[in-house]
Amino acid sequence: MASAKASQKYVAGKLKLVQKCRNANLKDGSCPAPDVDAVAKLDAKRTSAIAKACPLINTDFDLMGFPGPCTDANPADGFTLSDLQACMATSHDAFITAALDLEYDATVMGPLGAADLKCQAEVAKQSGAFAVCLLKNVSKCRDAILKGQADRYPVRLLRHQLPEGQHRDPKVQSQADGRNREEVHRHPDFQLEDLHARPDRQSGRRYLPDQ
Repeated sequence: MASAKASQKYVAGKLKLVQKCRNANLKDGSCPAPDVDAVAKLDAKRTSAIAKACPLINTDFDLMGFPGPCTDANPADGFTLSDLQACMATSHDAFITAALDLEYDATVMGPLGAADLKCQAEVAKQSGAFAVCLLKNVSKCRDAILKGQADRYPVRLLRHQLPEGQHRDPKVQSQADGRNREEVHRHPDFQLEDLHARPDRQSGRRYLPDQ
């Protein structure tokens, strides 16, 4: 959980830093790139926080399920703390890049007028806030699953697929929620990725995110 929190702070900080720079560049061309020292400081904080919270050896990381989707630069020495730090860096930088690509059109050049600039800044601000909120809450949910506390979070996040319109019927949805709750307790290894993959054993329907 500590590595997740450190990465969340990194994402929030870097998004704000890059957004501020891009907005300034669209205004008057004054910021072609974010401050290198500021980015390095954010990176160092994340790296240090992970090292402090995870003084583990490779067998510990194996028990935690790593490398998982992470890359192990040297499989011969197992998955190490440095591998974890590198994975958190590359994966969250990719997340930031994807978010920024949605917020800013690379073909739009400054200087922008006041109204356009205000709109662009607000789009970036709200989109960034949503991205950080999403990352934070998914991390909380995953942590609860690992602790066997998945039912602390709204079961409607695990909705079964229902015919169009039926998800608005409280009685029908209550029955689906009950099946979802039973499924979580039957499967202690439940993972969020399964939401799009695991069919209901009785109906054959697949899980869908809440709508």
